Amino acid sequence: MTVPVKNIKEAISFAGFVVIGLNFLITGMLINFFQLLLWVGLKPMSSTLYHKINYYLTYAVWGQMEFLAEWWSSSTCIVYTDDKTWAKMGSEHAILLLNHSYEVDWLFSWFLCEHVKMLGSAKAFVKKSFKKVPIIGWTALFSESAFLERSWEKDKSILENQITNMSKCPDPVMLHVFAEGTRYTPEKHAASVEFAQKSGFPPLKHLLVPRTKGFVLSVEKLRGKFPAIYCATMVFDTKEGAAPVFKSLVLGRPIAAEILVERIPLEDIPEDSDKISNWLHENYQHKVLGFRIAINSSFVPLNFFVIFNIIIIFFK
Repeated sequence: MTVPVKNIKEAISFAGFVVIGLNFLITGMLINFFQLLLWVGLKPMSSTLYHKINYYLTYAVWGQMEFLAEWWSSSTCIVYTDDKTWAKMGSEHAILLLNHSYEVDWLFSWFLCEHVKMLGSAKAFVKKSFKKVPIIGWTALFSESAFLERSWEKDKSILENQITNMSKCPDPVMLHVFAEGTRYTPEKHAASVEFAQKSGFPPLKHLLVPRTKGFVLSVEKLRGKFPAIYCATMVFDTKEGAAPVFKSLVLGRPIAAEILVERIPLEDIPEDSDKISNWLHENYQHKVLGFRIAINSSFVPLNFFVIFNIIIIFFK
């Protein structure tokens, strides 16, 4: 019986992944131990120095995962934005407002962070249970991401404290905010549509209705400290690439991602909390339009250039 070449290649890829995984476990645990020593011994004396050193330690962990997507699987990520936005990225604190529609969209957002030199300072709002995940969760803890309990009474104080810490980081921070609060599934989307209809919001075809409280608090606390919000919409081209799941990366199957990014100055966001909430809902309606543009786009970009595996396309 002849074994298909594809199966042989994937078997080799999986074997290679095992080696990469072992390296990740060993180096990750060592880095986490060193981060713990710095957290206990250095951070109370010099928060600035702690953040400076921890930037590179965090990068050493996140970089291995980004390597899996960009180099191991040869996946690609096309970013559609304008030249002014691209020039600003990496030079300022910013919120990355991103849809959470796929299993690996968070990892492909690191493509963007890597190429604007913000991977080591990438932070996020994540579930409290994530803190218990070895290496990945611990690295997020030491990099001062915010771990939420899904209880506003508790989460409000957590967010206020962590947002304050993030604004003091010496290097530009990319704060990932997945306002939907959970990953898209057909079942969750059906519940989201029902909630939208009961609450008087327009149902969203491709996305879940965003949760506004955390976002409103973030905007209020970061105003004057974070100059901008990068409104991003990510889709995956399953015709050109593999399914956007972690298994594809492990087996070395290239995934094709596309991100539309628009920079919005934080000062342009309304100051009233209700208006901020309405702004977020309107933004997610625009994200749905972004889905359609990304999926059906037929325009010819004015110019483009390639940085490693990421293709940046400018349009005006």
